[in-house]
Amino acid sequence: MERVVVDNPGTKGYSILLTNDHLYWKPSQKENAVDRDFHIYDGRIVSEICSWSEEASKSTTLGREEPIIFNNSYHMKWQPYFLFGNNKNEEFRVLMNEIRN
Repeated sequence: MERVVVDNPGTKGYSILLTNDHLYWKPSQKENAVDRDFHIYDGRIVSEICSWSEEASKSTTLGREEPIIFNNSYHMKWQPYFLFGNNKNEEFRVLMNEIRN
């Protein structure tokens, strides 16, 4: 994300995720998940290095071995977007962050 902004001076960047999958905005119920660094639940601050835990299998990380390195911190603040009803997957939320260089 940051690379696009850094490589293009004067560019203002944003990351936007729109989903109806509550597993993105709610903390995981699984302790010590192998992908915990990559979780973007509401209220989390993502910064520094996101990488797989040592317990992650080779088949899980295949093609995705390199960590993601951030120069800045990003606060994950999910916002309501649209509500169709009260059933599963009828609530949409959006996550948007301005990317800084």
